[in-house]
Amino acid sequence: MPEINLQQLKSQLEALEMPSDICRKFEELSFNDKQLHKHLANTQYAAMPLKIRLTNSRLKDADEIKEKLEILCYHLSLLRTTLLTKDYRTAKKAIHKLFRDELTSMGAVIADIETFKRHIDELDSDLLKLLNANIGLDYKLLLEKEHKRHVARLNNVYVQHTTMVKSIGSLFMEITKHMLADADFKSFLSQEQIPELAAVTA
Repeated sequence: MPEINLQQLKSQLEALEMPSDICRKFEELSFNDKQLHKHLANTQYAAMPLKIRLTNSRLKDADEIKEKLEILCYHLSLLRTTLLTKDYRTAKKAIHKLFRDELTSMGAVIADIETFKRHIDELDSDLLKLLNANIGLDYKLLLEKEHKRHVARLNNVYVQHTTMVKSIGSLFMEITKHMLADADFKSFLSQEQIPELAAVTA
């Protein structure tokens, strides 16, 4: 059986930058600064600092994605173990967790990742609007520099999340191909009518 590199995926997860750490750094920019609010008073951008703070706070919730990816890796590892143990019931439970769990299935994690991306794009758009407002040159130069850095770091986390989900999907396909090569395993999984295996057997 070819090496299924779950360990590398786990190492990448451990090294993954946390959105909350990125966002706390960005919050050091004072969106409560009285001078900033004075510049924006009575303009269409008056509420923008608050909106930016709120979106930045929502981005912190993406810390949960890392935990959910770790849970997916755990169930994938459990599924791989059943290749040796022939524990068919555990294999079925692992597949169920990978694809049907309400909070931590592949579909749920993908939805969380896309929500994270929408919040990044929203923040990016609002920061650009604020840069176009009359906020003073010094503040504008600082914000422009930090804006680019902040959004780039968040997008990098998003790309890593997406890559990891794809890797988990590929590893699932690899594992189940080996499971279905075993006649007893194939018989059990066929009897259980697990729809997630349709792509593998097609």
